[in-house]
Amino acid sequence: MDSKLEKRFKDYLETCTKKKFWSKKNIVYGNPDFFCPALKIAFFIDGDLFHNKKVILAKKIRQKTFKKKLLLGVKRDRIVTKQLKDSNWTVVRISETEIKQHPEYCINVIKKVLARSENSNQSNF
Repeated sequence: MDSKLEKRFKDYLETCTKKKFWSKKNIVYGNPDFFCPALKIAFFIDGDLFHNKKVILAKKIRQKTFKKKLLLGVKRDRIVTKQLKDSNWTVVRISETEIKQHPEYCINVIKKVLARSENSNQSNF
């Protein structure tokens, strides 16, 4: 089940683009939080503990195996992003910290990406 934030985010994306955005489906490599096959855009909302190397290293995690697993997740994020970009997908990663500290900036990034995708999509017709 999507959180309230994820539902609002998905509604915002669909309103802006008039396209269907999917969430939590095992269709696109890397399982993005939201994606639109028609626009080839994948959005990832990254929690700090599982996706931010600086936060992981700063935390006092007692179990070395858990810390190692978290760091492998960060490495996987880089691989997923590269694979999607190599397949001509636009990948947007927004961190928990960015959303909390700079929500306006996040919205502007999303608007720019959506506008660029819409414009390039229209030029293909």
